[in-house]
Amino acid sequence: MHPSLKALPSTLLIKLILYLSDGLTLFALLEALNSDDIRGPLEHLWQLGRTCQPTDLWPALCLGSAFSTMEDPANMTHVEVVLKYHPRVVVEGNVSLEWLQEHLPSTTTVEWRLGQNGDACITDQWKSMRVNKLHASKMAQLDSLWHILPSLTPHLTELVLANSNATSLAPLFDYLATSNVTKLCLVQVQENERPLSLSEHRMWQMINWIQSTPVRCLDLRHCEWRCFDVAEDWYAALLNCPTLETLRLVQCPRSGVHPKLQSPLALTEVDVDDFTLAQLAAQPGANVETLTLRRPFCDSFVSFFRKLLNALPESQVTTLTLSSTALIRRSTLMAYVAPLLVPTRLKALVLSWKVLSSQEAVHIAQAIQANRTIESLSVRGCRVTHDAIQALLECAKNRETPMKHISVEMTNEISPDDAESLYRAAATLGVHLKLDHQS
Repeated sequence: MHPSLKALPSTLLIKLILYLSDGLTLFALLEALNSDDIRGPLEHLWQLGRTCQPTDLWPALCLGSAFSTMEDPANMTHVEVVLKYHPRVVVEGNVSLEWLQEHLPSTTTVEWRLGQNGDACITDQWKSMRVNKLHASKMAQLDSLWHILPSLTPHLTELVLANSNATSLAPLFDYLATSNVTKLCLVQVQENERPLSLSEHRMWQMINWIQSTPVRCLDLRHCEWRCFDVAEDWYAALLNCPTLETLRLVQCPRSGVHPKLQSPLALTEVDVDDFTLAQLAAQPGANVETLTLRRPFCDSFVSFFRKLLNALPESQVTTLTLSSTALIRRSTLMAYVAPLLVPTRLKALVLSWKVLSSQEAVHIAQAIQANRTIESLSVRGCRVTHDAIQALLECAKNRETPMKHISVEMTNEISPDDAESLYRAAATLGVHLKLDHQS
């Protein structure tokens, strides 16, 4: 250990760790200090790290019955000390709010997570805490949340509701108008057991929210609307929002509109199943770097897809994810579109399909081999054979730009011997290969 570390005042050491973004790095540093005298107050964090998961301790301190930090009552003394220095806390599951209020500094931000039995955790005590993120998932009734949202307004900037139901979502849209929420995710949220529906009034409420708030992220999945006249204004507000960085619209009505853009898209990440929106993301001048196209079914699929890929070389897109069963209906289709990847400036290509045949793998590998920029290939959630993976590895041969990573997440299993032979082949090519099995 460098002698200067031994001389660091504890206050400076605490400030130093705030710049560390992951628990493994933090605990490697604490290990290197090798003395409770040098660690100072961080000795308590070190002691927690001996029995708890590093990810439960840093960069946020995770509290509640869902985490390892509170499994052992002997940890509580350490937790109480560490709370004084932690800038962020995540609370999920059962935790004494009286105890938390007693030990939590007023400047510490809280990410509040509610799960399947979250109703029992919603009390007025939350009103006095600095909650900046609220995540609720798998809740049978979201309605008990509505009365507490206004009191969270000063600090709440991230609201994520997923796989949950509410008797009425009207209070949510009323709340948006006066909120400071800049990240809104509504993922498979239902109203009276039916998919979320945006009425004309709700769309205007969202337009007002988008135009009055520096919105950074909007994520809507499994949502419907029929007021297509207002939808054009809605899309125009979204796509012209100067602060919006991430837009995800999946299993929502197709846009069918062509809103006038006042300037190139400020968005940097677009995730859609709509060719019109994907095409806007790939236009010259747009700032989109990460583009995901999911399950785009339409009569003119091939021509639309070719148009999109032809636009990529002049775009800023460097990460492309294709998630579609349409691409695998005929192997000849892959032979047709794969060459269009060659002139792109992609650095990462992600394919999320149900099946990847050896023939398709050959076409993909040939396209990547001829491309000069792709460094990473990921194949997710598909059936794939040893021969198909071997074909993918061929893309690393004789390239100007070295292929760095290939990862394959399989729904089937391959034998240990086959896996070992693939790892050996990858090592010979200088490729980091990762094989995972998805159950």
